[in-house]
Amino acid sequence: MMSLGAVLLCGGESRRMGRSKAWLPFGPETLLQRVVRLVSSVAAPVVVVAAPEQSLPPLPEPVMLARDPVSGRGPLQGLATGLAAMPRAIELVYATATDVPFLQPAWPLKLADLIQGHELALPSCLGYDHPLAALYQRAPALIAVEEMLRGNQLRPVKLKDRLRTRIVGEAELRSVDPELQTLINLNNFAEYLRALKLAGYTPESPLLEAEGIAQPTIVIELFGVPRLRVGKSTIAVSAATVAEALARLESAAQGTLEGILHQGELDPAYTLNLNGARFLSPSELHTQLQEGDRLLLLALDVGG
Repeated sequence: MMSLGAVLLCGGESRRMGRSKAWLPFGPETLLQRVVRLVSSVAAPVVVVAAPEQSLPPLPEPVMLARDPVSGRGPLQGLATGLAAMPRAIELVYATATDVPFLQPAWPLKLADLIQGHELALPSCLGYDHPLAALYQRAPALIAVEEMLRGNQLRPVKLKDRLRTRIVGEAELRSVDPELQTLINLNNFAEYLRALKLAGYTPESPLLEAEGIAQPTIVIELFGVPRLRVGKSTIAVSAATVAEALARLESAAQGTLEGILHQGELDPAYTLNLNGARFLSPSELHTQLQEGDRLLLLALDVGG
């Protein structure tokens, strides 16, 4: 098999998202870090292409960073920058972007199997061609991209008219990605929230607040020592997760309940019950909450 590298474009202006996609939290990592991790499992080196002054989250040491010489020339300029930075020994280059959190590593490998004597393996799925989920022969692709830039032709999809192209259909790609999740990209905040939910993650509160998205109101019932300290039996807070609800409780209690959380974990002196239905384990503090949920906080030493 020919050598396989990857170019990952992250220098877009993210106007519809309203913030840098590269820095968006996605579980334990940022969106850029997630996509780098996924594509790095099948391609090396990975070249991340950024805008001239763009700030990026930390990346693994093997990842190469290249910056566009100018801003505002779109993904074709980013592709040119990435291909030029790729070592000449690399024959095939997979092109992708920073906003594809469900990239399937088997996707570029499938394209590598199919490209054979062609210079571009171009997915054509869901009614569109996808030049930023495609595989390129590095050397001829770089020549074609630079020619297009000189002619101020900036649409990457037009590369199929300049390169020997193998169109790859849905049926071939569904064999490695049945739901075509590799093609899910995040253009706006609503799509980002849907992607987090699909991945099983909860959006961070500051982002929700910045978007003006209301968090659910949760009632926390206090028993035993917590009730004695606070002088109340219930406190209402706005929070998306159990951990956030406890942090808001500490704040609302004005110092009388400091120490409920230690480094993100519930103090062993307390236990939590959700809606009177089940007790929560320490690993469930990131459980997502809904409007009207009730958390029961009990002190174990007095039995509630």
